[in-house]
Amino acid sequence: MADAYVKVGFPASRDKQHKDSVQTIAQVAVENEYGVPEKNIPSRPFMRQALDKNENKLHERIKQYAKDIYGGLIGTHKAMALLGSEHKGDIEKEIRTGDFKPNAPLTIAIKGSSRPLIDTGQMVQSVQFEIGKGKTI
Repeated sequence: MADAYVKVGFPASRDKQHKDSVQTIAQVAVENEYGVPEKNIPSRPFMRQALDKNENKLHERIKQYAKDIYGGLIGTHKAMALLGSEHKGDIEKEIRTGDFKPNAPLTIAIKGSSRPLIDTGQMVQSVQFEIGKGKTI
């Protein structure tokens, strides 16, 4: 288990072009997460907020899955998939319902909605998880 990991977000191996942009979905996600002042895009840290809100729950799951693995109840890959799927859901929920700086009036007029982070739905539908072996950052 020490050499297994799960990454949740927008893995480069699965990144796609955003429908309404020359950027990839991961690039759009990063711009929204950290903000781009020169483009008047405020930080809307959906990934950090999802982790902060669910950190204790995720730590408990990790402990439980470790016990289940060492007890022979599930395999490492299954535990990583369960953990990845759960945090993927946390991020999707945060995109849909998180508290973020509101859209500018012009943005609302263009997209017809005041909900930050959701326009076409492509970004929220593109949250993925990736299981790997070895060491990662």
